[in-house]
Amino acid sequence: MNPKTYTPGPGAWICLLSISFIILFGATWIRTQCTSLNFSISQIREEKARLVTQNRNLEIEQARLRSPERIRNLAENRLGLSIPKPENIIDLSGTVHEKGP
Repeated sequence: MNPKTYTPGPGAWICLLSISFIILFGATWIRTQCTSLNFSISQIREEKARLVTQNRNLEIEQARLRSPERIRNLAENRLGLSIPKPENIIDLSGTVHEKGP
């Protein structure tokens, strides 16, 4: 008895080539998606760094704008306000403070 050897027909070759093409296409698509996502991540990291710096600068500016010296200066120079004299201060109880000794 002679063992018969199997020789694939053209349908088997077409199927093998189709599967190979699908695998190659899938690998290429995945690589493209990875590259695109890495680019997006890089842009987001840069944006985050820019926003962190901007936030730090805004916090510094906020502290500067809230400083009591600046507020006192604005009140005196721009608004014409002054620190009240003790005789001009009235308690909620209605008593007037006199000058000290």
